[in-house]
Amino acid sequence: MAEAAKRAAQVRSEGKKAAEMARKEGYKRADQLVDKSGSNPLAQIAAKEGAKQERRETDKRANQLIKEADKRATQIVAEAKKRTEQLHAAAEAQSGRAADAAAEPIAK
Repeated sequence: MAEAAKRAAQVRSEGKKAAEMARKEGYKRADQLVDKSGSNPLAQIAAKEGAKQERRETDKRANQLIKEADKRATQIVAEAKKRTEQLHAAAEAQSGRAADAAAEPIAK
């Protein structure tokens, strides 16, 4: 279970890193749009709107990356918890059978 929690933390961390890289690249592209517009006021207005849209889409993608990483991490922990519970149930059932088997010869 502890290993699953560690792996989940790693998945979340990698997701955040990927989101930050995507955000950095997207914002860089948005800034380049504005820089390429030159001194023409109409081109600058269009470039600023394009850059705003690029930043919005970048933020959306970055947030999606974080959500996906969090979802995977949650699945990892849930799966580990389920396996742990199954192992405990199997061990308990087996110890119950062993106790029953040990009690049987005494009852005869």
